[in-house]
Amino acid sequence: MRTLLTLLLCTLLLPVAHAGKRVALLIGNSQYAQEAALKNPGNDARLLASVLRNEQKFDTVIVRENLGRRELVQQLQELAALAKDADTVLVYYSGHGMQNAQKRNYLLPVDAAVNAQASVESEGVPADLLLETLESANAKLNIVILDACRNNPLAAKARSGNKGLARMESERSGFLIAYSTRDGQVALDGDGQNSPYASALAQWLGRKDLPVRSQFDEVFESVKQATGGKQLPVQYGDITGKVYLDPNRSGQATTQLASTKPASALTRSTMKLPAYAPGKEFQECEDCPAMVWLPQGSGIMGSQPGTDIRSEEQPQHAIRIAYPLAMGRSEVTRGQWAAFVEETGYDAPLGCWVFNGREPQKQPDKSWRNPGFAQSENDPVVCVNYEDAERYLAWLSRKTGGKYRLPSETEWEYAARAGSKTSRPWGDSPDESCRYANGLDQSSIGKLAGTAAESRPACTDKAIYTNAIASYQPNAFGLYDLIGNVSEWTADCWFADYDKAPSDGSARSEGWGCDAASLRGGDWLTSSTELRTAVRDQRLRTYRGQYFGFRVVREMAETK
Repeated sequence: MRTLLTLLLCTLLLPVAHAGKRVALLIGNSQYAQEAALKNPGNDARLLASVLRNEQKFDTVIVRENLGRRELVQQLQELAALAKDADTVLVYYSGHGMQNAQKRNYLLPVDAAVNAQASVESEGVPADLLLETLESANAKLNIVILDACRNNPLAAKARSGNKGLARMESERSGFLIAYSTRDGQVALDGDGQNSPYASALAQWLGRKDLPVRSQFDEVFESVKQATGGKQLPVQYGDITGKVYLDPNRSGQATTQLASTKPASALTRSTMKLPAYAPGKEFQECEDCPAMVWLPQGSGIMGSQPGTDIRSEEQPQHAIRIAYPLAMGRSEVTRGQWAAFVEETGYDAPLGCWVFNGREPQKQPDKSWRNPGFAQSENDPVVCVNYEDAERYLAWLSRKTGGKYRLPSETEWEYAARAGSKTSRPWGDSPDESCRYANGLDQSSIGKLAGTAAESRPACTDKAIYTNAIASYQPNAFGLYDLIGNVSEWTADCWFADYDKAPSDGSARSEGWGCDAASLRGGDWLTSSTELRTAVRDQRLRTYRGQYFGFRVVREMAETK
C-alpha cells in the first residue's frame, strides 16, 4: 500500500512599516470522491483561519473546502490577483498530495482518481504552480507550509507516485516553505479534530512576540513531542532573524529579508573604537557581539599529568599575551548570526550532527535554524562549522572596519583561565559548575538519554540543551560561557599535544592536522569531569554540530 500525502501549504506573511495588505488563503480537502476520505483537513483550515483572523489580524482570510481540479486551479488564479504586491500572503492547503517519479509535488483535488489508467500528473495540480502564482504576485513575504503526508491508505494502484513530498524551493527571495515532515516521510492525520501539525501551527502562529523562524522552531518541538518523535517537520527558505507576523511588532518597520548586496554595499559601522582599557566593554554595531578588552599578562596553558588528564593537554607551559586584544563577552548568538545571514544572503547548508541518545548522528534536515531543540535569539548559534564562522568574521570585519577573527588556542585558554591556575576558572570542584557553566547535570536526568548520571555534578544549571548567553557567572575577566554551553572553534590546526606549541598567542596554522581545527570549552553535552579549562577537542573544519559554536576576538593595529 502506498500512502498518499496530505498537503498543507501556508504562505505566511510578514509586517511592514505601514502594516500593509496581508492575505491568507486556506484550503481543506477532505471529502474525496474516489480516494480515501480525510477527517481533519477542513477542521485544520478553519482552525488556522481563526488564528490568522482573530489573533494575527490578517486583512483578508479566505477558507475554501473540498475543491475539485477546476476549482483549485481557479482559486490559485484568483489568488494571483488578490495577493498582487501584498506585504504578506499565507496560503494553506490541507488534503491529499504526493510526488511523482521525478519528485515533482502534486496537490490532489477531491475529484482525483489516481490509478493504473490515470497518473498523478493528469489528476493532480502541480504544487509548484502555487509557487509560480505567488512569485508573479510579487508579495514581499510568502510562507508556504506543506502538511502533505498523512496516514491514509491510497492503494498501490498509483502508477507513478511516492509517499511524502519532495523538497521544493522558490528561486525568489522572501519565501519560507515548511513541510509537516521530512522528504518522503509520512505525517499523521491525528486522532482528534486536528492533525498534530495543524494543532502546533495554531498554537505558535498566534504568538505575536515570536519571529516567524522561532514560531516554526516551536512547531517542530511540539510536533516531535506529540508524535513521540515519529514526525519531524522541516522548513526551507531565506526568511531569517527578526521577521514577525505581527505588523505592529516593535522595531519591525520593514520586512527583513536576506540580501544579496555586495560587500561594498553593506552597512558600515561608524562607531569609534574605544581606547584600550582592560575590562571595558564595547559594541561596534547593534547586531555586533559585545566585546571586552583583555588585560595583557602571563599565564599557564595545559595540564600536569594526572587522573582524567589527556596527553593532548600536555606539556603544561607558560604563555604570554603582550598585545591589546578584545574578546567576545560571550559566544555569537543565534540572533547575531541571523543578522549576518539577513544582510549577506549567505546561509549554512542543511545537515548537522545531533545527539541521538547514544552517539552523534548526522541529520540532513537540521541546521542553525532547527538544531533539534528550541532556542531563543540569545542562545549561542550552533550547527555552524569553521568555514561558516570565517564567513561571519569576514562580514563583521567589513561592517565595522576592524579585524575580527577566531581566537587562537593560546588566546582562548588565557582568557578562560583569567589568571586562575585551578582546573576550572571557579576552582577544582565540578559540583560548583552549575553557577558558572552549562553542561551535563541533574537537569537532564531522565530527559537526555544515553548519558550517565554518575558523570553529572550534584547541582542543576536549569538547562538541558543550550541556554541564553550570560545566564551564569562570569570569570575574572568579565567573560561568560567559556566553559560549557557550546564548544568553540579556534583558529588553530589540530595538534595532538603541545610539543613546540607557541607561547606568544599565535595560532598553529600549518601542519598535517589542518583539515581539522581545535575546539575548546566543552558544551551542554559535556560531563563534569571534562568541564575543565584545559580540555581540548577537534573536528574537521566542515563539521557542523548542535553543540558547536564560536566567539570572536578583535585585534588592534598593534596586534602581531
